[in-house]
Parts: sequence; structure tokens; C-alpha cells
Amino acid sequence: MAPGTNEFGNGTRAPRVLIATAREWLSGARLALALHSLGCEVSLLSPANHPARLTGVVSQWTHFWQMRPFRSFERALDATQPDSLILADEVVLHYGLLLAGKNNEYGLRLRHLIESTTAGSAALQLARTRFELLHQAHQLQVPVPATEPIPTPDDLPRAAAHLGFPLVLKSDGSAGGQGVRIARSMEEAQDYWNKLHRTPSLPRVLKRGLVDGEWMHFRAWTRRLKSAVSAQQWIAGREATSMAMAHQGRLLASVEFEVVQTTESRGPSSVLRVLDDARLRHAMARIVAHLGINGFCGFDFICEPDTRNPLLIEMNTRPTQVSHLSFGKGKDLVAAYVREVLGKQVEDRPAATNNPFIALFPQELRRDAASSWVKDAWMDVPWDSPALIDFALGTGGKKLSSSLLPARGDA
Repeated sequence: MAPGTNEFGNGTRAPRVLIATAREWLSGARLALALHSLGCEVSLLSPANHPARLTGVVSQWTHFWQMRPFRSFERALDATQPDSLILADEVVLHYGLLLAGKNNEYGLRLRHLIESTTAGSAALQLARTRFELLHQAHQLQVPVPATEPIPTPDDLPRAAAHLGFPLVLKSDGSAGGQGVRIARSMEEAQDYWNKLHRTPSLPRVLKRGLVDGEWMHFRAWTRRLKSAVSAQQWIAGREATSMAMAHQGRLLASVEFEVVQTTESRGPSSVLRVLDDARLRHAMARIVAHLGINGFCGFDFICEPDTRNPLLIEMNTRPTQVSHLSFGKGKDLVAAYVREVLGKQVEDRPAATNNPFIALFPQELRRDAASSWVKDAWMDVPWDSPALIDFALGTGGKKLSSSLLPARGDA
């Protein structure tokens, strides 16, 4: 039974959702607004400058300090007494799993929340691997690129003979484009393997901490932890991505996209096209059922250039960039989360737009303010929160002018 089903069902109180994040991403603020609009009480564990604090919907804020991450989680659990937990980035996923592994009061409380209201510890751990994720997916008959573990650099010639060049090298514990290198020769492959496998250097750890605010790498340095490396066949195709909400291993809401534009080569998306692709849903459903996932998740694919068949390359165990949006009945992840995970009866929201092309705000504006997508796609601007618009226009270096925004209501 979902936590507090009777209380939420009869309207005695609102379900309490704790969003935990170490990064000042706009998507976390958009998710807070969506949850609040569906009757949730939203609390936040975050850095002081997180944009969700500008929305006016956060009922309780706890400071997330990376130098004391466990204490930060403990204070948030005590202050908010959450019914559900959303781990919104890889940093809090990392620390949340570590704390949940402790045999104390807070470890037990966090472990219960992770198992019942997030993807679950098995999925969280698996998503941090590169080879094992695709190995298990292949066993489930989900198509994946050919991938091999590379325990030592001596294994590179074997992998290159099987997979050819370019050769994609990936390290465990990384996500997205981080921890990925494209080798076009054996010399490059050996150099990249050494860089991906070795313990991060102290100057790099300090830079990631002082400049990027990410101190999780300090633990790897102090313990001399090394990353497992795998090699993957290069597929020169278009990317596809998907977002989903699941409960007890059942896929309940999902949206599939073609990646039309990225901020950089193989980087984060800035323009998406909404798809209706049963192959992607089939792959997601198999993995969700296998892992018994609860809550938000996402999957990335690369499409073979000739057949257009999607091959799974990565899984995310958190809300993705546009998880806050509704695309109509059966495609509203936030409503499905509130209804299935929290037990509060809500309806799916109307589709945010009928335009199949979605320009992410402010990513596409920042990539190219003169892009045709700014005019032709529907841009996901948070019109109901001017403070968030100002925040987004002012982040990422040069401040953008509000005159670059499309007309409001252009769906």
C-alpha cells in the first residue's frame, strides 16, 4: 500500500514529498511546481541557491552540504518526515545509497524510502554500471550495442578486434557524456583506458569540489578507488530518449523522444521530438519489471542508421529534464507518481502542447538564440514563475535577454 493512502485519499493531509538535489538545476524547481499543483507538500534538500526556493511552493528547506552529506540527509528526514523521496541527481543518489547501507535509524528510514518511492537500491546500483546494465538488458532480450568489459589495458586489442574503431570507452559510476571517450586508434584507447580507470588526481578532485561543488570524488581519492572500464561498439545513429514512471515493476506512464538537437556532440538534449514508439516502451517495460522499479526513471538509446532499431545505452534512476511536463493521458509522469506511489487520486493533466517538437528552456536559447527551433518548436518556459525565468536567463555565463523568449501561449 502507498504510504498514507487513507490520509491522502480522504483529504486529511497532503502527501509530503522530499526532493533531494546537490545541483542547482531548473528541472528540480519545475518538478516542485508540478507536484505542488497536484496537492503535494514539497520539501527540499538542496544547496542554498537552488531555484526551487524561488517558486514559493517549498514548505521546508534543508541545506545540503557536500562536506557533511549524511548529516544533511538526517536533518532533512527529521525536519520533513517525508512520505516519499525523489533523488534528483547523481550526487544525492551516490550519498543516499551510502547512507541507506548503514545499519542505524537513518539508514533504515532512508532505505525504506528508496525501496518504496524511488527506483530502488538494485536499480540505483545497476544504473551506475556500464557493462552490467547492458549485460542484464541483453539477457532480457533488450537490444544493446556489443559491449565488453576491459579489466586491464591488455584486453583492449581483443575488444578492438571484436568491436572495431572508433571504440567507445566508458567508466562505471559516471553518467551521460561524463566518463565516456571515443578512441580512434589503439594508442588513444590505451591512453583513455588509463585516464578512465585511475583514481582521480588531487588537483582534479579539488577543482570538482571548489569550482563545481561536487565533493563526492574526494572519497574516491582518499580510498584510491578505481573505476571499471568497458568498451562499446560505435553506432553512428540518431539518439532517442525516454522518461517513465513505474510502480512495483509496472510501467504506468512514459513518453518517448527523438533527440533532435544537443548542446554539444553527444551532450545533453536541447530539442526533442515526441515519438510514439512501442519498441522503446517494450524495452523499458522489461527492465522496469526485472528490477521492480518504483518512481521516476529514464532510458537512453542509440538508433542503428540503417534499420532505425533502438539500442539501449544507459538508464537514469531519477526524473529527467522534462519529467514535470504532461503529454496527455497516460503520459503524465507526475500525476502517475502522485496517484500510484503516494496513493492520492489525481487526474492526468492536459498535454502542455500539441507541437511534437520541444525546445528545452533555457538550453536551446543558450546554445543558439537564433536557432530555427526557438521559433518552430514549443519552448518549455515557466511563464507562471517569473523568478524562474530570470534565474534561467542569468545562468550559464552570459545573461540572456528576455526579448529572446517566444510569445507566451504558443503551443
